Amino acid sequence: MTAKQPPEGDVIPRKLVETAFSHWWAFVLPVVLAPALVVALARHPAVYASRATVWVAAGALASTSYVNDPQMTAAKAQVQVLGDLLATAAFREAVAVAAGLVAAEAPAEARAAAGDEVAAGASAAAIGPNLLGVIVSNAAPDRAQRVAVAVIAEFQARALSETARQAAALLDSYQRELVAANGELSAAQAELAAYTKVHPIAPGATGPDPEHERLQSRVDTATTVVDGLAQALREARLKAAGDSGLQEVTLTVQDPPSLPTAPEAVPATTRYGYPAAALFLGAVVGVGAIYFRYRADHTIRSRADIAGGGVPLLGTVPEIGHRGWLQRYTPLRLLARRRRNYARRMAAALLPLAGGESGRR
Repeated sequence: MTAKQPPEGDVIPRKLVETAFSHWWAFVLPVVLAPALVVALARHPAVYASRATVWVAAGALASTSYVNDPQMTAAKAQVQVLGDLLATAAFREAVAVAAGLVAAEAPAEARAAAGDEVAAGASAAAIGPNLLGVIVSNAAPDRAQRVAVAVIAEFQARALSETARQAAALLDSYQRELVAANGELSAAQAELAAYTKVHPIAPGATGPDPEHERLQSRVDTATTVVDGLAQALREARLKAAGDSGLQEVTLTVQDPPSLPTAPEAVPATTRYGYPAAALFLGAVVGVGAIYFRYRADHTIRSRADIAGGGVPLLGTVPEIGHRGWLQRYTPLRLLARRRRNYARRMAAALLPLAGGESGRR
C-alpha cells in the first residue's frame, strides 16, 4: 500500500497566519488611529447661520457701475457692492460696533478682531433678479442674528449716505456752473448796454448793425444757458429731496434676520466619507505591515517553509494540541487540525507495513 504524499503547503501559509496573530497590533493600530485622526482634524465647532431676504428695486442698478451690463441684475449688483463694503475695515468695524460685538471706544486691535469676525461670517447671494440673501454664520446664534441685523442696517445707511453725497456733489456742480453762467450773462448784457449807449439805433436806420447783432446773440445764448442750468438745478433739488425716501424703497427687508435654533448640518462627505476613506487606508497599511513582517521572517516552522527549496527533509517535530477553549477555536487551530488528520491517516497506512516486516523477522 502506497502512502499519500503530504501537501506542499496550505492555501494560506501558516507562517502568515501566525504572524498576523502574533503582530495583531500592527493591523489594529492603523485601523483605529487613522479614522480617529481624521475625525479629530475634520471636526468643526457648531456653527449657526442667520438668514435674511432683502428686496432690491430695479432702480438700485443705476447707482452702480454695472448699469450698462445686460447680464447684471439689481440683486447681483448689490451683492457686489456689499462684498466691496465687507472688504473695508471701516464698514466691518461699524457693523461690529452696531451689533454689540465690541464697544466704540475699544482699542483698535479689539475693533479689528471684531471686524474680522464679521468678515469671516457674513456673505450675500442673489436669490433672484430682485432678491438679495444675507447670511451670517457665527458660533453663537444670537450673535449671528445681531450681526445680520447690523449688516443690513449699515448697508442701507451707506447706500443712503452715498446717494446724499452724489446729490450734494451734483447740486454743487450745478450751482457753480450757474454762477459762472450768470456772470457771463451779466457781462454780455453790460457790453450790449454800453454799445447801445454809444451807438444808439436811429429810428430811420435802413441796415442792421453787425456789432449790435453779435452782442445781442451773445446775450441770448447766455440767457439760454442760465435758464437750462436753473432748470437742471431745480430738478436736482427735487430729486435730492425724494432720494431719501426712494432709497428706503430700493432696499426693503422682506424676511428679517432669523434666530437660528439648530447648528448648520455637517456635509455627509465630512461626516462619513473622510472617516471611511481613513478606515480603508488604515486597513491597507495594517495589511501591508503584516505582510512585510511575514516576508521578513525567515524562521522555518513547517514543511511548507522549505517547499521548493531543494533541501531534503530529515524529520519534523510533532505538534502538541492546545487545550484552552480560545486557542481551540482560532483560525490557527483549524489549520493545525488539518495537519493532525493527515498525520493520523499516514500512521494508519504505515501500521500494516510495520507489522508484516516484524513477522518476517
